[in-house]
Amino acid sequence: ILQLLDVMKDINGMRISNDDVTQLSNYKGSCREVDSVYKTMEMLYKVVQFANAAFFIGDLDVAYQVLRDALRLFTRLNNKKAIAVASNNLGNTMLTIYRTMKASKSEEMCGLSKDNVIAKGKAYFTLSIKLGETAYDDFYNKQGWSEE
Repeated sequence: ILQLLDVMKDINGMRISNDDVTQLSNYKGSCREVDSVYKTMEMLYKVVQFANAAFFIGDLDVAYQVLRDALRLFTRLNNKKAIAVASNNLGNTMLTIYRTMKASKSEEMCGLSKDNVIAKGKAYFTLSIKLGETAYDDFYNKQGWSEE
């Protein structure tokens, strides 16, 4: 658990490399739940890193395809945290696609019309927010805190 906490601090502080992430799945000696967290973090980190690279070089089609495939995978695995991250990133991708379409006066981009982009973007952001609120509420309730 202490090693996991150190890894999370490094991730939050942007002090983690690809080698560090690869070592997560090779770590032995912890309980099954912690091993599962390590594997999930490694998979999520690699997918988001690849999609972000495509996004920031302007390849919105690749970013969209990778994130969409990742969302399908995370949904099949029922990994709510990864679903929320992928959905949020897809929402941002849809927003950027919409802005690009508007600026270039394009009617279609990445195989999507403006109406499709708006609807998908709204749905992705809504899902991400809903999962985040649910996670917050679950944590809040488990801690036994009251609103008073």
